[in-house]
Amino acid sequence: MALIFDRFSSLTNAASFAEKVKSLGRNSVIYTDAEEAANADYYPFTLLAPVVLVERTEDDDGEEEVISLVKSFEGSFAGT
Repeated sequence: MALIFDRFSSLTNAASFAEKVKSLGRNSVIYTDAEEAANADYYPFTLLAPVVLVERTEDDDGEEEVISLVKSFEGSFAGT
């Protein structure tokens, strides 16, 4: 399962968010179009690209930090 973020205003913002998340020790993957994201089969609803999937870890406390970061990169938290 992954933390799913979408609706970034630009690919640059999505990439910056993914890099910030990586600096926190979590892996992330960027999908640049909706079809590609849908084929990842993580989420049963339509996602708006660019989409960033962030690895979940056993440290659930850190998830809130990641979720709170997304607004500063002009994206939104879609779910898990």
